Parts: sequence; structure tokens; C-alpha cells
Amino acid sequence: MSVFPRGKKGIYAYSFQIRGQPFFGSTGCTTKREALAVEAQAKQNALDDLKKRKAATTGPLSFDAALEKLWSEVGTYYRGTYRKTVATALAWLLEKSGIRPNTLIRDIGPALINEAIARRRGEGVSNATVNRTVTELLRLLLIRARDDWEQQIRPIEWDKYLLPEAKERVRSLGTEEEDKLLDTMRDDYLAAIRFKLKSGFRKREVVNLKKADIKWGERVIEVMGKGGKPATIPLTAELRDILWPLQGHPTEYVFTYVAQATRPHLGLVRGERYPITYSGLSTAWRRFGPKRAGISDFRMHDLRHTAATRLGRGGKANIKVIQRFLRHDDLASTARYLHVFDEDVRAAMEAETEVRQNPLQIPLHDAKKKA
Repeated sequence: MSVFPRGKKGIYAYSFQIRGQPFFGSTGCTTKREALAVEAQAKQNALDDLKKRKAATTGPLSFDAALEKLWSEVGTYYRGTYRKTVATALAWLLEKSGIRPNTLIRDIGPALINEAIARRRGEGVSNATVNRTVTELLRLLLIRARDDWEQQIRPIEWDKYLLPEAKERVRSLGTEEEDKLLDTMRDDYLAAIRFKLKSGFRKREVVNLKKADIKWGERVIEVMGKGGKPATIPLTAELRDILWPLQGHPTEYVFTYVAQATRPHLGLVRGERYPITYSGLSTAWRRFGPKRAGISDFRMHDLRHTAATRLGRGGKANIKVIQRFLRHDDLASTARYLHVFDEDVRAAMEAETEVRQNPLQIPLHDAKKKA
């Protein structure tokens, strides 16, 4: 029997199988006649749904169905920020690319691809962003449809649609540059800049840091990172030296500035301390930062790059340690922060030469010590 009463109220439920797939639910009815009618409709709905699914996998795929299929088979298995990036990019393709949802993917060709690229470029994003979020995703979609979903796809010369990208930007703060930067920085913003350089914190994480986030006894600093993810970093002696003198400031936030003028409409009194704001830190960087110090092509976010690069050069931190330091979900993000410079290559080459020329495989400086 496919319908049967359940519970004290005697409401009928239905249970049946179609092509080996079970279906179960409540009819909401208290009589068998009504329950059978509801079950019949449920069976018809199930059959229609199965037909649609079969058509989506065996017949010509529409653009929206293909995007949904790509997300379920590929996108959902990505991790971290890249998963969110792919989800956002797929939504943009569906809503703003100019390719209609009911367009069959077999009909997607150069005209539609060019239109999607032009629309994304028109939003003012970089060539790299256009390549990653439009061209490469469309290529992945169509190639997968051809190879895995047995769809007929028009031949596309994908290299023609990839926009030229700028070379990877490699910028880290040198020792002399650091001295110049700290010398020119406004005094009440100096601690925030020094902390950012040593901790690798993002700008918003710096201005949001509260005294309660510093666990002096446990020697850790709690941080609410990107995407609202909580984390901790070790409180090193150097970070302690930066933070300890700031505990007496009259605010729950760690980093503060001294108001240079009284501004009643903003609630500011000259000479009083107030929490550093996101825009205030940006303004201080613009007025008293690299440009004033004579340092070219250096952004505030490069302080985070510098912190990661220096940690890697210390010799005791592998990429997993640096990933933990930067609080990245995936190693690919961390790798972009690790800059290899000429001096790194030179040091590696000279180390190889020492080992090759020394038959005992003892570095020359160690051999001299033993002698």
C-alpha cells in the first residue's frame, strides 16, 4: 500500500519509488481517497522532475543549467576565498555577461564571448580579473561540457581572448627604506605602522584591534580576520615592545591618534586621543608615508608582503608556517606573498657552489670553525 495513516491524527503519508529512487511525504489528508489523489500528483511531479534532469544531462544544455552543473560538480569543492570568488564569478556570468540563461551552450561563440569580456572590462577591473572570472571560467565550462557532458561545442581559440596581464608585482621594504619610512611617519601613527610591518595584519585588522584582544599571559593576539574568521598570532617580544606602551591610552582600541584641532561637529578636542580609523590611517600613509620618505612604488598592503617575505627569509619558516602567519585558507594565496629576489637566488647559487667544491659536503664557514 502506497498511502497509509500516521500518528494520532490519522494523516496519510505516501511512499513510492520511481526508477529505484524513493519518494516519501505527507499528504496532509485524513481520508484515503484524498490521500491517493495527492499521491498521484506527487508521482506526476516526480516523473516531470526526473525527465527534466535527464534532459539536462543528455539533451542540449542551456547556459544557466550548465553553470549550475559546473558549480555542483566543481565549484562546491573549492576552498576558502577562491570558492567565494568562483561563486561570485558564476553569478556575474549568469546575470551580467550578456549571455541569456536559456542560450544553448552549443551556440556560445566568439560574439558572446567578446561581449562578456567587454562588459567585465567596462566595470573597471584589471585584465587579470577579466581573465580569471570570465574567459577562463567560460573555457572551463565549455571544455567540460564537451569532454564530460557529451555536448556539441563550437571550436574556440581561447588564447585570442586572454587579455595581457602586468608582470607580477614584487615589492618588499628594504632596511634603509624602513628607516626612512619610520622617520617620516607621524608620531601617533608610528606604532600602528610598525605593528603592521611586524605582524602582517591587514589595515582593517590593525584599526579594529582592541586591548582585550591582547592576551598577555597566553602570549597571543586574537584577530577577527577577513570574512569574519577568528584567529590568533603569537605575541612575540618585538610585538610586545610595540604594544605595551599603548595600554594607558584612554580607549578600548589599541591604536590611537592625537586630534590636531578641535572639531565640535566630529566630537574632537585638540590634544585628546581617539581610536585610529580606517580612513585616518590611509590619510596618514598618504601624507607621511612613502612619498614623503622618498620611497617609490610602495603601498600600505606591501607591509604585509614584507612581513611574510622576511619570515620566509628567516630560514625556519616553510610555506605552511607562513600560511598560518598570514591566515590564508589555501597555499596558492600564500605563494603570491613570497617574493624571490636576486639576492635570494645569489645566496642559493653560492651555497650550491660551496657544497660542490667541498668534498666533505661541509659548508666553508663551518669548515673554518672546525679548523
